[in-house]
Amino acid sequence: MATSSRARTGEQDRNFTYVQDIVDGMMLACEKIVDGSPLNIGRDDRITINATAELIFELTNWRPKKIHYDLTKPQGVASRAADLTRAERLLKWRPKVSYKEGFMKTIDWYFSNKKEDDIRKNFERLLFER
Repeated sequence: MATSSRARTGEQDRNFTYVQDIVDGMMLACEKIVDGSPLNIGRDDRITINATAELIFELTNWRPKKIHYDLTKPQGVASRAADLTRAERLLKWRPKVSYKEGFMKTIDWYFSNKKEDDIRKNFERLLFER
């Protein structure tokens, strides 16, 4: 499989959705969808992997010495986002939490539930650990 230059540079994009937006959308779907028909709950706007990393670096006030793109892994799709047409029409729903706010809330939760010294000491390992 050929690897596109987009995958090599981190310019592939995704749509990260804050968990409360997902919960709100799913609750509305439970209340309003009675025929079991599918619809997407997520974001329809995209953010590149590079922009995501830069935002996290900014919000955590941390930056790695070097960024390495692991080209041994499958590249996946170049672009991914949800189609919210049905969610907007049937539920009058759209996600409310911005990328920046969602990442900040997630980071705040993480730092409040983990020991900050341990995080800072092991940050690079934690970023890549599965």
